[in-house]
Amino acid sequence: MISARTHHGRLPLPLPRRPMLAVSLCLAAALTGCGGGGGGAGDLFPIWVPTDVKLADLDGDGRTDIVTISQLAASMSDRRGQLTVRLQTAPGVFTTAQTYTVGTYPWRIAIADVDGDGAPDLAVSDMGALDGSGAGVWLLRQGGTRGLFGAAARVVSTAGSPYELALGDANGDGAPDLAVAAGLATTTGATLVPQDPARRGSFLAPVALAVPGTPTRVAIGDLDGDGRSDLVFRTTLSALAGAASTQLGVLSGLAGGTLAAWSALPSATTGINGVTLALRDANADGRTDVLEYFTPCCTGYAATLRLTVQGLGGVFTTADTSLAGLLGINGGAFADLDGDGRVDAAVAGSYPVGSPSTVQSSVHVLIQGGAGAFARTQTLPLPLAASAIAAGDVDGDGRPDLVVLGSANRVGILIGSAVSPGTYASVRTLD
Repeated sequence: MISARTHHGRLPLPLPRRPMLAVSLCLAAALTGCGGGGGGAGDLFPIWVPTDVKLADLDGDGRTDIVTISQLAASMSDRRGQLTVRLQTAPGVFTTAQTYTVGTYPWRIAIADVDGDGAPDLAVSDMGALDGSGAGVWLLRQGGTRGLFGAAARVVSTAGSPYELALGDANGDGAPDLAVAAGLATTTGATLVPQDPARRGSFLAPVALAVPGTPTRVAIGDLDGDGRSDLVFRTTLSALAGAASTQLGVLSGLAGGTLAAWSALPSATTGINGVTLALRDANADGRTDVLEYFTPCCTGYAATLRLTVQGLGGVFTTADTSLAGLLGINGGAFADLDGDGRVDAAVAGSYPVGSPSTVQSSVHVLIQGGAGAFARTQTLPLPLAASAIAAGDVDGDGRPDLVVLGSANRVGILIGSAVSPGTYASVRTLD
């Protein structure tokens, strides 16, 4: 069990409502007993709201490093985003965390070599303040010393909450561009911020993208196999009694660096909120598919893994795996965990149990079988209240490991088994 005083993760909310720190404060107050004869609201602080974790070799030494983002609230009026970099200097050995201030409420990380110097840079979406002000995207570029980043610089401001962002060459000019699942100040839909290929690291004026409803997830990749990048979005069309109706669609890349008009894919949902969207060849047939993880908006719906499979002629079909028996999960990751060529999944999260002063947290491993279905093969308890999870080769043995981000900005690492691929040892935590 974990003391709930350190658990301030996100709650699944019906979209398009923006997640706010107030929600986490209410949860913290309920779990710590504030207002019920215990301490006052000041007992809650400081509060960490962890939101995302990514893995990459940031300093070029061949080892996988860990980058996380969280909001740190010192008080109701003092809230700031914190990006944390943990560099791996030897197998299993990580440096003291480097921290950078990034906006107010950082939500997602994207990693790519934006400025063309051979070193990965970091883009971070920022949900902004409680009143919606300050939302947008920040960029942290590596400087002369590998593994060290300069101060965050704002790339674009958005009117809506940028739930997701992606870095990729959307227009075919060789420079990564920025796609944001939020509109500009005077528009709805999504936003593309093209990079200036003549001045790498600088961006041109943002372009409004005609995406219906309120986009919440975006990925960049070659969906149709024509060698050009496409932009895939999950977007919320409407919400009734808290249950959002959403649609998956694509803006396909065309010759000359332009994008085709919105085209819906057969993957509509109701009552489940997209958390993770990935473009992969999930079933090893040579065609790009769409993998998604959803949390339920409310009672009556269940967490779901969805595989939207691309068949011959670009025809898509969907296969759902219900996660109805798994409680409190709110983060998902996709990778070939067992080495059979098919993409698998891992989900993590936490929920209150027994006394309201404790929570339970777990990682669930789900292996893909035939027909796009996933089966749970392992559940591991966690000593931290997990909010996000990533998959990647941390120990350098060629097999994917799992990294979770949880309470108090702590990180947990689960190493994949060399004897039984797709299974994991108990978690090791990094403070």
